Amino acid sequence: MKPAAAANRGLGVLRAVVGATALVVALAAPVAASAADVGDAGATSTATSSAPAQSEPVPQVTTNLTDDGAEATASEERRGPARPVEPVPVRVVGPVLVEFMRAEACGVLSAGEGFEGLFPCSDGVVRDHSDVCGQAPVILPTWRRDRASGFVRWGEWRMVADVSCAGGPVPSGDQVLAEFRRLPVAPSPLRVQPDAEEVLVQMDTIAFTDDTPQVLSTTLLGVPVVFTVSPVAFTWDFGPDGGDGAPFTTTSPGHAYPDQDVAYAYRHVGTGQVTLTTTWAATYTVGADPTVREVPGTATTVSTSHDFEIRELHTHLIAGTCAQDPTNPSC
Repeated sequence: MKPAAAANRGLGVLRAVVGATALVVALAAPVAASAADVGDAGATSTATSSAPAQSEPVPQVTTNLTDDGAEATASEERRGPARPVEPVPVRVVGPVLVEFMRAEACGVLSAGEGFEGLFPCSDGVVRDHSDVCGQAPVILPTWRRDRASGFVRWGEWRMVADVSCAGGPVPSGDQVLAEFRRLPVAPSPLRVQPDAEEVLVQMDTIAFTDDTPQVLSTTLLGVPVVFTVSPVAFTWDFGPDGGDGAPFTTTSPGHAYPDQDVAYAYRHVGTGQVTLTTTWAATYTVGADPTVREVPGTATTVSTSHDFEIRELHTHLIAGTCAQDPTNPSC
């Protein structure tokens, strides 16, 4: 054997077989070799190879399919369990197929369900949404458009959510006042003394009520609103009294005898009736917000008494007593 061939045996041998779907790379163990010095011309040269080094074999890397679909195998010597192969993360990036935006709504809402007939307004269009959100910030309607792939045109924008209010709707002062005046506030209970079918001229006819607050709840813009209603003024009308009567207003609800502070002495006989107009103010809270706000206005209720006869009392001398003669006109 030529010296060049012996030297080549001492090198690692790399063999690669590449198929359509398979690749086998085998690394042979290194081989130590030595050769005798080359002698004189005509002498023969010999080479002896030592045993393979006792190093750990290098595993082969093998795919599992060849180009014809058959399973490929490779003989390999291993020591210990095989090392697991770590997966390589792959990030897939595709085209955007859905888009959203916020914009005012234009067009005419159709009679059907949903938001058919509406389309996004052009930039610069601003609408008044105080009827929905009151003084709260407005969140414009939400629009969506889709496409099937990155190679086709976008579809039309369609509205998927109506206007909403940041932090929940807060009714405006005008809305609160209008709702307050629609509440079923109970009229003030009116009492008259003497509590009889008749009263006397030139004698006080006493009127009074109470000033107990009322608590009423309602729903405004979809949120609960609680009103605390209190009387702040009382207007008393004891009737015309032949032109001498005139309504008057107090802040006192009046009191019963003997602590009366609201009373009127009729001057003329006839039929009488007392009318009480109560002026109510209120505060309110909205939802879970504990802030107490004042209603920017008042409401009124009207109460009336029963009719009574206004009589004049005359003094007569009679024989005996009314117990003895109850049919006497003076009794």
